Amino acid sequence: MKSILRSLLRGVFIVGTITAASAEVEHEYKGVKTDDKLASSAKSLDVKISTDWKELRVYTKRLMGLNYDWLSENNNIKAYFVNGADSYPLIDPSYLELLKGAKLPLNRMAGSESQAMQWKKAVGKYSDRAPQKLTPWATPMPLATGPVEWIKSLKAIDSSSEIVWVLNMTTDTPEDARNLAEFLTGSKDTEWGRKRIEYGLTEPIKPAIWELGNELDWGGHKRTADEYVKQCKETMAAIRSVQPDAVFAALAETAPFSSAQKFWPSWHKTVIDTLAPDIQYVVFHPYYHGLKPSELMPYIDTIRKEIQNSKNPDIKFYFSEHAKWPPNREKGEKEWAKYWYKTHSLSGCLDTAEWIIMMINRPDVTAMTYHAFSSGPWGMVYRDKANGKLYTTGIYEMFKIFNKIPDQSTVIDLKVEGDFSNYKSKELSFTAAAVENAKEGKVYLLFDNRLPDTERKISFNWGERKFVPEKIYSLSGSSGELYNTAADSPLRIEEKDARNLNPSSFVVPPQTFMMIVLKKENASAIGRLLGVF
Repeated sequence: MKSILRSLLRGVFIVGTITAASAEVEHEYKGVKTDDKLASSAKSLDVKISTDWKELRVYTKRLMGLNYDWLSENNNIKAYFVNGADSYPLIDPSYLELLKGAKLPLNRMAGSESQAMQWKKAVGKYSDRAPQKLTPWATPMPLATGPVEWIKSLKAIDSSSEIVWVLNMTTDTPEDARNLAEFLTGSKDTEWGRKRIEYGLTEPIKPAIWELGNELDWGGHKRTADEYVKQCKETMAAIRSVQPDAVFAALAETAPFSSAQKFWPSWHKTVIDTLAPDIQYVVFHPYYHGLKPSELMPYIDTIRKEIQNSKNPDIKFYFSEHAKWPPNREKGEKEWAKYWYKTHSLSGCLDTAEWIIMMINRPDVTAMTYHAFSSGPWGMVYRDKANGKLYTTGIYEMFKIFNKIPDQSTVIDLKVEGDFSNYKSKELSFTAAAVENAKEGKVYLLFDNRLPDTERKISFNWGERKFVPEKIYSLSGSSGELYNTAADSPLRIEEKDARNLNPSSFVVPPQTFMMIVLKKENASAIGRLLGVF
């Protein structure tokens, strides 16, 4: 989110970017107590679930997006590229092997350094690239991972991957933005389109979303809302002169819950009132546990009301950063760093799965990018400091489960009754969602049980429909403190045959994220082909 820590990461991590400032300056959770303790004396609790098959929303894979940032890429946290090549850096083969078959649906190159990185200095031959100083304390360096290399690395893993571009609204100009749009989307008949092809991206890259800056309401890039919307108008006009159908996301407050924040709610009111006809998304950065989801929702709902009363009530939310916030930030940087593992420990994975399930059930949220692929406390992939080996965390496993759900399926409204299952409650620890794919004749049931010692006994009323369970995918463990390292990987997906499972009565074990895949009973091949049962 906001700035870069200058300290070395503890344990197996190396220097990286994170979103909080040092203990002496403002940070997102200033004045906010972030303790999050779960407790239930019961060994088992009942949950009743039913559905009338009401369609809640269309499921989109863009909810499974990821964040990257320029500084960590070029500090070799995961080292896609072999640096020092005189022409164009090459993708690290060990990275390609580690992520073989992974899905990277939506990808955002982000962080506060996005407001310092000048893209024109990061394209072309590596030997010709000018040094850039991405933070006040960073050493100026030419970027081995520029736009071309980053996009190549995504496409090498997932050819269908999409990008979000966070526009530099601080050191770049609207003309730079216009040139960037031409570089990414232009044909060989345009000046910058020709350069993209020359540099190795033969096909145009149309951003799914153009994000209008990063956290410009505070910190080192702070400006007023009026200044911000003026810049937005100029930048959007420049990009649309090249790409008329460009999709834009404008910023709400970074952290309205922080005692350091001063703009709530005037900032988002100005942005929405002024820019509503021209934008498709409003950006918000929820860091949960951190604040509990029930404490974050009122801020989101307040922004939503402003959208509904605007000239464009169809604006959706894009949560361009979301993740678990490590505890004890208020105790200072060194103390905080001791708990960074909790973002990708089992408990951290369950916290993030809870948030994603809640957002799957929320029709006004249609894009999210998790913070982050590999950045400070937040990561799906890290490189071991001692031996240089790349490895994946439990967050990577969790996303693999979610990514099994087909894009453009239908989210079904569920009625969930049971202790600790109300999302408006601070005691929330159980969440559920159902996604139906009519073409396949399948339903994907999602459950997240965060309680450490309590199983949830599910009774599910399907109405008149009949299903045959096929597979169970789960992420679980003996302790919420478990996390992966280069030497040991206790957090891995467990896949089980579910054909003997009763689809109306089953158990979700303690501290478990689970997906059950069910098939419509007697669904014929021709029915599935036609998209009906």
